[in-house]
Amino acid sequence: RNLGERLTVVELRPEYAAQGEQRAQEAGLLGTTLRIVAGDLRDYHEHFDVALACHACGGLVDLILEKCVAAAATSTMRPSFVLLTCCFGKIRRHSQA
Repeated sequence: RNLGERLTVVELRPEYAAQGEQRAQEAGLLGTTLRIVAGDLRDYHEHFDVALACHACGGLVDLILEKCVAAAATSTMRPSFVLLTCCFGKIRRHSQA
């Protein structure tokens, strides 16, 4: 059922965005509840209520948090966020440095 929710996916790699569009089209979701944007998140400036990231690598988590802080500064509603990072194996252990 459609309760008016909209999900926008921002995907950096065009081939992944195209794959997502194809799957969403097959599921009947594209254009009604789901929109996929191929591009850099740094260039995404639209309003959002919730930021959700899975396998957010490197500086992506920081960028998403910056987007949330900037959105909160310009809106009466502060966006929520759920961020699932990855690359824990790449985090430098400061105690060994």
